[in-house]
Amino acid sequence: KNTGACKFGDQCRFRHASDGSTPDLEPEHKRKVFVGGLPQHIKDEELKALFNDKVGDVSTAFVIKDKWSGGHRGFGFVTFSSPDSVEKALQQSIFGGGRKLDVKRVRARD
Repeated sequence: KNTGACKFGDQCRFRHASDGSTPDLEPEHKRKVFVGGLPQHIKDEELKALFNDKVGDVSTAFVIKDKWSGGHRGFGFVTFSSPDSVEKALQQSIFGGGRKLDVKRVRARD
């Protein structure tokens, strides 16, 4: 789905970079990581800022919440503009809230 930055609006079939420049042509699963071990207090925007500071190039980041209680489930996902950033994130030790986060590659759904 288009982020709205494209002149073609909702008719565009590409997901564009956060600055609206070139389209992200790689499939999302090649640009996304799972992040486990998140502290209970972390919010979506804090997760995005953390990975932007450590790795850069973050398109989106979100923390998973329980659908019934709305409580934090302790994990989330970060999507980058480039698959190269995934490799960089996997090679680094990233800490949040005083603990090392568990960063793993996301696999394509069948």
